[in-house]
Amino acid sequence: EQRIDIGAFDPTLFAVITLSERTADHFEVHVTAKRGSDNLELAEFAYQVRQQLFQRGAKSVTGWVASRNKPLLELANMVGFTRSPLIMIRGAYLERPVEWLRMVSTREQWLREQAA
Repeated sequence: EQRIDIGAFDPTLFAVITLSERTADHFEVHVTAKRGSDNLELAEFAYQVRQQLFQRGAKSVTGWVASRNKPLLELANMVGFTRSPLIMIRGAYLERPVEWLRMVSTREQWLREQAA
């Protein structure tokens, strides 16, 4: 598994996107951002990373988002990710189980966006 970390600066580091190459054409993404980061600026950064992956032949990008993390769910939707039917229950927060939603972006989705 190859891992790539990409940082966003404005002018200091405010976010890191980590890509894990699961297969030659599938990546899993993890986003870490400084609290209070501008979601539009973060979306622009994430969109550019997604675009580069699909331009280089990736077929899909997935990520898991805690259902309570509304800002990250909003970001994922802004960038072109959609919710898959898969849900994972893992870990706990304040003694309650954490529900994780699988978000997916495919090359086919991206190509339709480019054609529109």
